Amino acid sequence: MKKEIEVKIKLNKGEREKVRLKLNEFSSATPLVKETTYGFFTEDKQSIEKGIFPRIKEFQNNNEGLLTVKVKKENNKDYFRRDKYEIKINDVKFFRDFLKIVGYGREIIFEKERESWKIPDSVLVNLDILPFGEFVEIEGEPEQIEKMVKDLGLENRERTIKAYLALWDDYRKENNISEENCLFKN
Repeated sequence: MKKEIEVKIKLNKGEREKVRLKLNEFSSATPLVKETTYGFFTEDKQSIEKGIFPRIKEFQNNNEGLLTVKVKKENNKDYFRRDKYEIKINDVKFFRDFLKIVGYGREIIFEKERESWKIPDSVLVNLDILPFGEFVEIEGEPEQIEKMVKDLGLENRERTIKAYLALWDDYRKENNISEENCLFKN
């Protein structure tokens, strides 16, 4: 189990390249990866009320991925804080079915493209493209996060501690979209 502390900042059109160039001064990026995330919830919404969020991430559609359970430990307006349990899996379909059998019958699918920078002795920074926007996600200790926000010139920007599924839900409501899944149009 590890602790996860992060913030997200929505990028305006064209900002992604500027942020990428600044990040390259600190470290090199992993190649751009397509991730499909399967989020699981109980039908009675008890999992949401308890703050338990199982999910499976599949990379490049190869049936391998990560099974993660995030557990909300506290309400905090400044940072997204969760305990994170994670294990590599080699059969995404099997574990999707498994989670449904053990009571997480509601599944929401969302896609993103991600580049990551692991800054030594500092933070993990992800540049994410989702069907409804582009974001920078910074994960680390609060002081390290604040330093990176400043280094990237984003200190005066609105930030969010919501998960992408919650941001997608907000976007759906604002734009009168009924589709629950957040998928790129092919």
